[in-house]
Amino acid sequence: QTNVTAAATESIRFGFASAVIETASHATLDWLAAAIKACPSARIRVEGHTSTDGDPARNQRLSEARAQSVVDYLVKAGIEQ
Repeated sequence: QTNVTAAATESIRFGFASAVIETASHATLDWLAAAIKACPSARIRVEGHTSTDGDPARNQRLSEARAQSVVDYLVKAGIEQ
């Protein structure tokens, strides 16, 4: 139960300047997928974020790619879009 509680409060982390989800975040995403499956009428919104360092256009693309990585993970876990 501790792992479930921890997963529920963790951020989803990515490699530096990357949209690749860190392996340590898989437990959080697995918890999220299970929660979505338990509440099939719930709607969620996935957003990606970056730091404010660097080019704003590049950061926007990275934010979108990170959000898509999360969506892709959840779809592979059996969540419908």
